[in-house]
Amino acid sequence: MKSVLITGATGFVGGAVVRILRRRGMSLRAIVRKTPRNALSDTEILIGDLSDQNVLASAMKGCDGVIHLAACARNWARDPREFDETNVAGTKRVLAAALASGVRRVVHTSSVLTLGPSNGIPLDESARRTVPPPTDYERTKIAAERIVEEFVRSGLDVVMVNPTRIFGPGPLTEANSVSIMVRDYLNGRWHLLPGNGSAVGNYAFVEDVAAGVADALERGRTGERYILGGENLSFRQLFDAVDDLAGESHFLLPVPALVAGIFSRLELVRATLFNSYPLITPGWVTTLFGEAAYSCAKAESELGYHVTPFSTAMRGTIDWLRNTAATATEGA
Repeated sequence: MKSVLITGATGFVGGAVVRILRRRGMSLRAIVRKTPRNALSDTEILIGDLSDQNVLASAMKGCDGVIHLAACARNWARDPREFDETNVAGTKRVLAAALASGVRRVVHTSSVLTLGPSNGIPLDESARRTVPPPTDYERTKIAAERIVEEFVRSGLDVVMVNPTRIFGPGPLTEANSVSIMVRDYLNGRWHLLPGNGSAVGNYAFVEDVAAGVADALERGRTGERYILGGENLSFRQLFDAVDDLAGESHFLLPVPALVAGIFSRLELVRATLFNSYPLITPGWVTTLFGEAAYSCAKAESELGYHVTPFSTAMRGTIDWLRNTAATATEGA
């Protein structure tokens, strides 16, 4: 691949993917809704969004590949149709434009949540979800995967990647919620432990995921999906590791699922009545309290995917968070 179009290039993962592809000598083009505050150097910028088929067609002219990262990855939206418009309709328009433009390959970024909870056994790409999706994000990501499968049957070369819980240096947005939680924990603003802390999640370093996306573009197999993750850790193991790496100790208050569920419903009422943003919703309580262990063996075998040891990745993230806070304080 020599010329690549990226959607979602200004996001948490998108920025890391841009850096990886640039180092690999690729010519980059990005569709953005508005001119980014931090310029994407050596990247051709087109202003537009996924609702404009003409913009998509123009952006794909001359491109060998497309990396589709743009998504509505929020905790909540007042109008659930925002998820459908971006994650479902937007994906369909991107794939249709790629097919019409003769693009050689598309990498579609989905989510490991489409595979469902693991229930004690790490899942791989062959897993099939057996319970209904509790959030609009998961629902629409599943629908987008069905659209990808339709386009593959139509002859479009599409590879899917399914990242797990991503963390690392980068914009502290909802897409980087793990790093936000670690920051707040170290600053004494986070003291909550979901349940008894035994629920397992898979934690992926952003640089690993970005490299995995780039490798899927170059080496993935058409119609296949690849889990891009890291180590499986319980919440208790996660916070203990952060304490060890930071050389600090913080207390945690176990929060039963019932209490979290009641709080989330109150948050939803508050959001509806006062047009505010909820801290968490009932659907995300269900997701966070469930088991989420996954295997990256297929990506390691077929893509050469590399998992940075959690301790190394988190130590770098903690150092970055501390330096970022120090810089912000100095500039205040």
